[in-house]
Amino acid sequence: MNKKLDRAVAFHREGQLLKAESLYLEILENDKKNFQVLQLLGTLYLQKNNLKLSEEYLLNSLKQNPGNPGTLNNLGLLKKNTKDFKTALEYFELNIKKNNFLNSWVNKSNLLLKNEKYNEGLEFSKEALKIFPKHQKKVILSISLLILRAQVVSKASVASMASIDMITSLASMTSTASLVSKNQKLLAL
Repeated sequence: MNKKLDRAVAFHREGQLLKAESLYLEILENDKKNFQVLQLLGTLYLQKNNLKLSEEYLLNSLKQNPGNPGTLNNLGLLKKNTKDFKTALEYFELNIKKNNFLNSWVNKSNLLLKNEKYNEGLEFSKEALKIFPKHQKKVILSISLLILRAQVVSKASVASMASIDMITSLASMTSTASLVSKNQKLLAL
């Protein structure tokens, strides 16, 4: 990375979006096909909720580098934000297939939960936890899995102690004691 891009990324990470945007645009003046900068600008506009510009830059990035995991994931997030859940799911699934990108696993799990596809989400989250057993985002996947299990149990009206024990056992794998009590409360709802 060049120094200007390093500074732009640093501003972006610090939340100084106007400064980051200005530097990204300067870089693009000299390198209009820089897929990385196109993706970063698309992400920045997604953060600013400028969905039209976000999509324009992300699609241009995808055109330059069709397999870029950040671009595919962020296009999924963009489509999720526009309530185009089918297309969001397609982007996440493509990214999982091409890149095994963890963020897309997490985002797909969350999308299934949001759309009340509890059984599908439950199976998907179990698969994700097998693939990423030691990653820090495992906690997020575990939480999604626990919520999905709670919803499945709730929908089936089978809130038995055995189900609570199974969920508690899974939660203990995350080494987060508070997670257990929070999810037991979820089951009580």
